[in-house]
Amino acid sequence: YPGAIVMRVGDKREIDGVEVEMIPASHHQSKYPTGYIIGFEGKRIAHLGDCYLDGVKPLADIDVLLIPIGGTYTMNIDEALKALDIIRPKLAIPMHYDTFPQIKADPEEFRRRAEAKGYEVRVLKIGEEVTV
Repeated sequence: YPGAIVMRVGDKREIDGVEVEMIPASHHQSKYPTGYIIGFEGKRIAHLGDCYLDGVKPLADIDVLLIPIGGTYTMNIDEALKALDIIRPKLAIPMHYDTFPQIKADPEEFRRRAEAKGYEVRVLKIGEEVTV
């Protein structure tokens, strides 16, 4: 791919003022699972990808955490709640659920339970945006 930027786990690249860091993940069905931390304008967004709980490590100063909750191929809701305690983001946004029957999960259940633990959660509709 012309213009592609090659990265390995642990690498950081700055592209037009946006810092991208590749972080390890745990996805038993994949050979090289990864996630990303994207930094810009003083904010840090972590996208865990298709990650299981055993791949979650503490991440510093995460403003927004995109976290899978679907189970089967990622963390389930119970595991995602444990991941919040490890990462401690300012805002969590559940993802990777309800796209096919094997990963059916209730994002409102995740929101309720996470908020009961003191976390802020936004459940987004497809195409919805959030300002941080």
